Amino acid sequence: MLPGTRAKLVCLPAIVTLLVSSPVLASAPPAWTDGLIDSLGDSLGEQLASFGDEDITPESASEARFGIEEGGRQLSEAGNYGAAAELLWAKGIELEDPVLIVEAAEAWRDQARAERSSELAQTAIDRVALALDMLYFLRDGATSERWQPIAPQHVTTMIGRAEAVVTDAKALITELEQEQAAAAAAASAAEEGNERGPAKPGTGLIAGGAAAMVVGLAGAGIGVAGLARGASAQSEVEDPTVYEPEHSAAAARGRSANAMAGVGIGLAGVGIGVGAALLALGVKKRKQADLGPSATFVPVLGPGSAGLGVVGSF
Repeated sequence: MLPGTRAKLVCLPAIVTLLVSSPVLASAPPAWTDGLIDSLGDSLGEQLASFGDEDITPESASEARFGIEEGGRQLSEAGNYGAAAELLWAKGIELEDPVLIVEAAEAWRDQARAERSSELAQTAIDRVALALDMLYFLRDGATSERWQPIAPQHVTTMIGRAEAVVTDAKALITELEQEQAAAAAAASAAEEGNERGPAKPGTGLIAGGAAAMVVGLAGAGIGVAGLARGASAQSEVEDPTVYEPEHSAAAARGRSANAMAGVGIGLAGVGIGVGAALLALGVKKRKQADLGPSATFVPVLGPGSAGLGVVGSF
C-alpha cells in the first residue's frame, strides 16, 4: 500500500463502509480491506497523526501506473486479455487506483467479446462497480485532498469509460442470450424435421405435375367457355332477324370469345402436357424406390365440367 493511502481512506467513513461491503472486494488482496477495517478503530486525531509524508496526487498516481498500463497494453495486443485484466486488477487494488481497475474491467469486456462469454461479461460489470464507487466520491469531492489519483477534470471522462464497460457488457450478454435462443430454436426445428423423415422420391415431380395439370385444366375450362360464347355470338350474327346495332355487338362478342377460347386451349395444351409428363416421371421414380402405394392424377373432362382423377394402387 502506498504511503499516505491509509490517511486518505480513513477520512472517508462513508467510502470505507461502502467499499468494504462491496462483493467485488471478495477477490481483493487483504492489504486493501485490512487497511480500511483497521482505520475504523482510530480516532480522527490518530488518523491525522498517522499521515505519511507523501500524498497521492494525479502526477504520482500516473507515474506509478505507467509501467503497469504498458504491460497490460502489450498483453491485450497479444490477445491475452485475461492476463492483462488480472495484472491491472491486482495492481489497481494494491495502489487503490480506479484508473487501473477500469482498465482491468475493459480487458475483461474485450475477453468476453473474443470468447463470446456471458460469464466474463458479468465479471467486467462486477469489477468495474468498485471503480465507479471510487470515481463518484472523487467527483463529488467527498474524499481527502491527500488522495487524488486523478485530476478533477479527468474524473468525468473515467466515469464515462467505466459506465461504457457496463453498457457494452450488458449488450453482449443480451446478444449471447438471443444467439442461444436462436440456436435452440434451430435445433428443435431440425429435430422435428428428422422425426418427420425425408420426402419420398418423386414427391417434387408429382407436386409440380399436379400444379401444372391444375393450370392446364383451368385453361381448358376457359377454352370451353370461349367456344360456347363464340358459338352463341355466331348464331346471332347469322340470324337474319338481328339488325344493327345488335348485329355488330354480337360480332364483337364472337371475336372476343374466339380469342378467349384460343388462349384457354393453348394454356390447356401446355399445362396438361407438362403436368402429365411430370406426374409420369414422379410416379416412375417412386415405383423404382419400391415405397409401396402409388397414385397419379389424370385429367377428366366432361360436358360442362373439368377436373382431376386419381389412378393408382393402394
